[in-house]
Amino acid sequence: MNPLIKTIPRAAFGKGGETVYDTNVQLKADDYELNIPQQRMDQILNEVKKGMNLQTDIIAEPYSLNVYQVGGKFAKHKDTPRGDDMLGTLVIKLPAWCTGGKMTVSLGSETETYFNAQARYSYSPTPAPDPLLINWCAFFADVDHEIHTVEEGIRITATYLIRRKDQASASSMLPREIQGDEQANRIKGALLQGLGDNRFFPDGGKVGFPCHHLYTNTEVFPGQKDSTQALTSKQMNKLKGRDLLIANAAEDAGLSVYLQPYLIHDYSRDGGGDYTLKKFPKKKRCPRHMSNDTIESHFDTEEQQEDPTSAADLWIEDYDRAAKKGAGETEWSADGYFGNEASGIDFYVKACLIIEVPEYSESRGIPVQLPKKKKRKTKQQKKVE
Repeated sequence: MNPLIKTIPRAAFGKGGETVYDTNVQLKADDYELNIPQQRMDQILNEVKKGMNLQTDIIAEPYSLNVYQVGGKFAKHKDTPRGDDMLGTLVIKLPAWCTGGKMTVSLGSETETYFNAQARYSYSPTPAPDPLLINWCAFFADVDHEIHTVEEGIRITATYLIRRKDQASASSMLPREIQGDEQANRIKGALLQGLGDNRFFPDGGKVGFPCHHLYTNTEVFPGQKDSTQALTSKQMNKLKGRDLLIANAAEDAGLSVYLQPYLIHDYSRDGGGDYTLKKFPKKKRCPRHMSNDTIESHFDTEEQQEDPTSAADLWIEDYDRAAKKGAGETEWSADGYFGNEASGIDFYVKACLIIEVPEYSESRGIPVQLPKKKKRKTKQQKKVE
């Protein structure tokens, strides 16, 4: 490959008002041909259309052949829009051997990884790629993506522009992050729609949201307040970001919202599960040795749940995605025997919002009009303004 690579021009990209050339090389569509069978390309496009949930026929327009040698990479970026009918990008990885060079694609908090070739070790060599296997990924326009460093070999990909076949504008089909009041109104509207439907938890139920932030007792559980009581408006206003947005939307829909802290440790899931807490743990050093009994007394725990997701009947995002922070470390033995049985463990705390849905009635879904209150705005809402 090396003699061929030397004849290929270096890749160019815009930086400010200048054109910058990097160490990778690139051929434009008119300068190369690939012998991928059209039948296979049609299959890929059908999978792209289905995976992106597109309601229009698409075509793949060849754009470039990109070659990354050892040390080659491309920092996180967005592709330049190339026409109103452009829906996204299709990347096909050709069967040249390499390790490293994975590609990450992200939108908001969601990240996907593609072409993740592991490093080669002498006792477990990376096999040569199958020349008949076509690896590919596709993503919408205006989505962040990054190519990580190639460690060995050569990484070769062919890039295609995904366009609408009818050449109409693609803007209405591109995903975007919903922010500010629009997001809150959509959540409230979805809750009200569910409450008005007798198929949505007809006997009542609970909806769970993992918290993206953590709090102190002073903020959310002052005085005698704890997790067994629904949050008041004053407590809700101490929440942050998305947590605040969701709690406000649920309250506007006439629903009660609870904040449930949890205590977990490295072996929680191997035993009784996560501990529920009435309050967040107070900052104090863990004893040198702890058993299950001393964990319960030290952290003032409630019940231990083998399956913490049972706290809600429906989870919006996985429970395990809740933010967590350290709460101390110690040596632990379940029964308190500290011979050869002790294990070093770390404790963590996280929390979830639990929205209580009442059983169905004719009045459910028609929230009582409460006096208007001044709500603390999220950082997103302030940014929009």
